[in-house]
Amino acid sequence: MSEQRADRRREHPPARGGEARIRHTSLGFFVRKPLFFARAAVKYAAKYLTGGDVLRGIVFASSYRCNFRCSHCYAEPFTRSGDRPLTGEEKLAVIGECLDAGVLAFDFVGGEIGLSEEFPLLLPHCKPRRTHISLASNGYALTRDTVRELKAAGVDKISISVDAGTAEEHDAFRNAAGSYRRCFEAIEFIREAGLTPVIITCVSRGGTRRESFARLIDYAVRTRTELVFSAAVPFGRWAGRSDILCDEEDVAFMRRMHQAHPFLTRDCYENMGSFGCPAAKQILYISEYGDVMPCPFLHVSFGNVRDMSIRQIRERMLLIPELRSYPLRCLAGEDREFIAKRLAALAGSGQYPPRAEEVFPEVHGLRRTEPPAIALRTTARPCPLCGSEQRAYVTAGREHEFTTTTDALFPVVRCLACGLVYLNPRPADSELAAIYPHNYYCHTAAADGGEASALHGVKEFFNARIGFPKRIKALLRSLPGGGAAPLSILDIGCGNGTALDAFKKYAGRPVATTGLDFNARALEVVAAKGHATILGTLETVPLPAGAFAVVYSSNVVEHVGDPLLMLRRAADALMPDGMFLCETPNIDSFDARRFGPSGHWGGFHFPRHWTFFTAETFAAMAERAGLEVVHVDYHPVPIFWIWTMHSLLYRGWGSRERADAFFPLIEDAGNFKKSLFNKVLFTGVDLLARMITGKTSLMSVVMKKRSCAGERCRR
Repeated sequence: MSEQRADRRREHPPARGGEARIRHTSLGFFVRKPLFFARAAVKYAAKYLTGGDVLRGIVFASSYRCNFRCSHCYAEPFTRSGDRPLTGEEKLAVIGECLDAGVLAFDFVGGEIGLSEEFPLLLPHCKPRRTHISLASNGYALTRDTVRELKAAGVDKISISVDAGTAEEHDAFRNAAGSYRRCFEAIEFIREAGLTPVIITCVSRGGTRRESFARLIDYAVRTRTELVFSAAVPFGRWAGRSDILCDEEDVAFMRRMHQAHPFLTRDCYENMGSFGCPAAKQILYISEYGDVMPCPFLHVSFGNVRDMSIRQIRERMLLIPELRSYPLRCLAGEDREFIAKRLAALAGSGQYPPRAEEVFPEVHGLRRTEPPAIALRTTARPCPLCGSEQRAYVTAGREHEFTTTTDALFPVVRCLACGLVYLNPRPADSELAAIYPHNYYCHTAAADGGEASALHGVKEFFNARIGFPKRIKALLRSLPGGGAAPLSILDIGCGNGTALDAFKKYAGRPVATTGLDFNARALEVVAAKGHATILGTLETVPLPAGAFAVVYSSNVVEHVGDPLLMLRRAADALMPDGMFLCETPNIDSFDARRFGPSGHWGGFHFPRHWTFFTAETFAAMAERAGLEVVHVDYHPVPIFWIWTMHSLLYRGWGSRERADAFFPLIEDAGNFKKSLFNKVLFTGVDLLARMITGKTSLMSVVMKKRSCAGERCRR
């Protein structure tokens, strides 16, 4: 191993004194971002201690809009693909997921990034205090004021594309008169603002031997401006052109320049302790359309962020031998064998970028983590409470509990008109069977604890006193007694009928129990217990008006596509003096505020929870439905904490095995003791949170019909 490393260093000696990107950073950057250096130190330590590769940077083509038509444009084929660009909310979700994966640096490219009105909205979500942010520009749209604004927003470095040392050659190459002058004006604006200017220049065959190229090198050396050599690649407008590839003399010249002046460099020279191409190992490229590629110049999609997580996509890349190693030559621009063997398929691809299976067919057999094959249909929606289309991004997340549903990305938004928080887009109604698998918790019979029967009895003892049976008993006590007819009870979303069992047990009088659920298998369990059943959803199944003294719904309203309609139907089904007990997650709890912004709060339950309430937004919706809130209370809900911890370990830290081991999600005889321990622990945490804040993540709301129930009450 040490001999191989020595051979590498002889072929391409490293720059003296460490990485040029660190040494050439301004003092102001160190002062502005101490948290970045702390995180970078942890990354370096992890790399050296484990010997593994760490994802350090994301190159994000957030927009392909451009005001130039450059001779070598690599972005143009993406714009002709016909794919749907990522929405603003999806881009923010991708940034959040990259931060979750430990990314240290964001490099925004395009297109001309200076033309994107959306770009400034993305910057705050990159956590500028703890990340390095750079952007690439052709310089044409940059002014002194815009550069200062970018610095204030957290940008550290701006790269300007310059492709010759004379105005004539550069302007002709860029097909834009005056662009050469604007490039150097922009460089001075960047320098004046105290940021790091970088020149990026495309090197094609024989380019290093041109006089104009020598002038550009002379400028960079004289002003000590960092210059990055970028080898021409046979993509975009140069697709299939092997004549533009650098020759050995070009490659040798770039190496000599780097040895003499370390700030004249290439991405494949120095990469967090490793020498060679960082593609897939340390950096990833994400297109405006969500395709994830190994680098900005190797246009092969290994997955789309809408359907797969960043971690999963990178894992697929690292199955390919060429991407696991650190070649000293650019795979897409210098390695002729790789170009001939792998990239010839690009010319015949029917889509752009081509999928990994076209270029690397062995990826099928080598895949370690098989993502769900289900492509969910989704639907966008306005605010379920007030109908407004105005919203702000809150967070996003993916499924972490079941492996057979979906790995799609789901943004959470907040209505700017009424404050309601909801999933948008959400899964389409046709996808319910996909997102509720056969072993979904509420649709199966409860575990009996096996040999841990004594502990099971302890669990039931405490559950009856602080769990949902306590709320059911309190509701039953509040109802008027007497009457010859049985007490009629409807459970909306009854699951396996556990709540209906409790109503029968604690009513103290005859009851007529009915369970409504869309899952036929769950209703078989309910019917076997002696309850009446209705197959369907409350939004679609007609119910007799005024037929029920009690309507109960535990953790269901957040699952439905039209929660306002559900509450209206529940109100219509109530007797005049009937009561409606509805339980739902509270997004205003301590744990929701702590873990919600990262997308790991268990109450999100991606992708099955679609609407998230506070006491205020729920009361507003109840009023519109013709209901009056009588009482709101908060109760321990340890499962949300367990889901939170599971999501943090799996989606946050990339360890599904540890997540399943420490925080099992489906209780059975094998993990009963561990599940009971977690529930006891987090029940205590929730009781403490309620003592301090007055709230938990589970909100129970008791309602009755408003005296003016009808259309007038629902305005």
